[in-house]
Amino acid sequence: MLDSASLVCWLIADRGLALNSTTAATGTGAPAPVTLSGNLNQSIGLVLKISDVSGGTSRGQAKFDVYVDGGTTPYITGLTTGASVSLTNGGSLDLGITAAFPVGTYSVVNAHTYTATTASWTDQIAGHVFSGTGGVTSSPRPIWQGLNNRPIITSNGSNNTRLSCTDSFANTFSGNDTPITVFMVMKSNTAAPGASNPWLNFGNTGGGTTARFDFGVTNTPAYRSTKTDDAASSALPSGGSIDTSFHYSSWNQAGTTMALRVDGSAVSLSGSGAQNVGTCTFNECLLFARNTAGTPSNSIDGALAEVLIYSASLSADSVLEKETYLKSQWRL
Repeated sequence: MLDSASLVCWLIADRGLALNSTTAATGTGAPAPVTLSGNLNQSIGLVLKISDVSGGTSRGQAKFDVYVDGGTTPYITGLTTGASVSLTNGGSLDLGITAAFPVGTYSVVNAHTYTATTASWTDQIAGHVFSGTGGVTSSPRPIWQGLNNRPIITSNGSNNTRLSCTDSFANTFSGNDTPITVFMVMKSNTAAPGASNPWLNFGNTGGGTTARFDFGVTNTPAYRSTKTDDAASSALPSGGSIDTSFHYSSWNQAGTTMALRVDGSAVSLSGSGAQNVGTCTFNECLLFARNTAGTPSNSIDGALAEVLIYSASLSADSVLEKETYLKSQWRL
């Protein structure tokens, strides 16, 4: 059903994920981030939290818990910090990952927490690789059981959180009136996000232009698609509202006409400009942020579970077929 000649990208959160080998560290006075090794190609929401310092606050004395759901319920408890710690519990619950804690003073009071982030997410159709920034705080987090016991990838809306693909894939949508159909399972965690914070963006890293093609949200009615060919131009939905629930949605462009559907129903669009790609030249595709005039910015506070991108305007029957698949796949 998904294998079509026009399907150019298929991202699904329980496939193709690789974790960064360095965690993002939080907590006042936290030691340097924990480093990971082993089987890092896992879509797990790995979080390490210092849980007990009654035996001492130094490495080798403090205890920590291991989470694989983003930090809600411990998966392994009571491990001791050390230069090399296998994330296993007495020979069971082995994650295949080793954590190395740096020398420092650990604290429960200051909530020293170490979160694994996404190094890359690989397209399952053509192998396009969406890479993190190299800075762990700007890479989104994978959550193992984020949506009906299935993995998702989340962004906190800060630090220009994003994943970027800079191969020829983005060029597919350059030019004039280029057709495109996009399907996403996504959510926004913010009731009133900024005016153009997209889940998906086609942009140009060369700068000197504001050209971009966004699939995102707006700060009042629900979901939006924005097109700019070197000038402001957008269409806003006329109904719906942002919430913190997951939705499945489709954006289908034929010429200058964009059809938007959310949860299987059409959403009317109104706005100041046509939706054609126009004369834009794209060399980058971003997830969770946009590239404007060569500068990545405006990262979204939200999550993605699955993304399908077609280099064609699909028929109504084909759109319905893909929507039915997404609704069933994610039990929405």
